[in-house]
Amino acid sequence: MEILTERLILRAWTEDDAESLYKYAKDPEVGPIAGWPVHTSVDNSKEIIENVLAVPETYAVCLKENNQAIGSIGLMIGKTSNLDVPDTEGEIGYWIGVPFWGRGLIPEAVKSMLQHGFNELKLDKIWCGYFDGNIKSKRAQEKCGFTYHHTNKDIHWALMNDIRTEHITCLTRDAWKMNYRQEAVKCVNQYVLPEMKRQFEECGCSLDEQYKKYGDTEYFFANIIESGHVYEIGYPRCVCMKAQAEKDADSNFCECSRQSIMYVYENLIPNRKVTVETIETALTGGSKCRFRVVVE
Repeated sequence: MEILTERLILRAWTEDDAESLYKYAKDPEVGPIAGWPVHTSVDNSKEIIENVLAVPETYAVCLKENNQAIGSIGLMIGKTSNLDVPDTEGEIGYWIGVPFWGRGLIPEAVKSMLQHGFNELKLDKIWCGYFDGNIKSKRAQEKCGFTYHHTNKDIHWALMNDIRTEHITCLTRDAWKMNYRQEAVKCVNQYVLPEMKRQFEECGCSLDEQYKKYGDTEYFFANIIESGHVYEIGYPRCVCMKAQAEKDADSNFCECSRQSIMYVYENLIPNRKVTVETIETALTGGSKCRFRVVVE
């Protein structure tokens, strides 16, 4: 499985990544502050790939331009976490090589992993943490919506055989959705929702009829998969104004679009249960932005 962002590919680790991994993981500024020792050789990095990194939900962070591994990110779910969490929760961990610090690449990767964890893995809560002194990691977590939960003082950290203070943060699915929900509501309230309501009422409050009449325009398309029940809707290209304004827009804006669609349906048919699933988006390399809508 691969996860694409604006600038990155998150993919499985392979043995071929050993040299690249060693190049960045041998730097004493990277591993120790994150809680693991520096790599001592390419063979050592290869061993770590085989025994540590080549597991489900752990990804090499790679630049799109060359697919070279420059860091790592992963979700440790349930018992695989360093924390005592149930199977409905996970812990996210990450690092990136020093030459790539300060470019916003880790927040970009983390936000995509949050989308994956909450939307696809259906996690209820995702935890994270940082050790005293790791200000960069603290700031990255804050940028991604994590909030402080508690501190573990003077704990023995086996990988480094030292005593540390660890600060734990977390983000619930509801809080994560709310962040995008607020943006979605602001985005569609002024123009999109009034127009959708006008079309819906004009077509006798029937989604089928609305999509037959208005479901093939320059900016919007809608296909009836199962009359009155399942639809595929979307946009021939990214229509998110905020994403277009961002120099390094990534796939996290697509969650805002999904929430916008949910909000419109909740206003059109408030007494029906609606689910919206992202199929593909332009910001993740798709040919268009497509969403599957199921009306119960």
